[in-house]
Amino acid sequence: MLRRAMDAATQSDTTAALNARLEMASGLLEQGRMDRAIEVYQQATRLHRDNASAWEGLIGAYARKHDFPQQR
Repeated sequence: MLRRAMDAATQSDTTAALNARLEMASGLLEQGRMDRAIEVYQQATRLHRDNASAWEGLIGAYARKHDFPQQR
């Protein structure tokens, strides 16, 4: 169901849909489903590059997962 909703969102995305997506991602984080939440936040940032809340959520999810790129 999540996959179908995300696929449909790539066709047309309103502010209300974005807000619902961000709430869903937040809920996924609370459930400990980090990978799914990151996937939702990534899509939100691709579709709404200027939305600070989407970027904040994505960065927060990576931080919560402790998934940081290694500097070499």
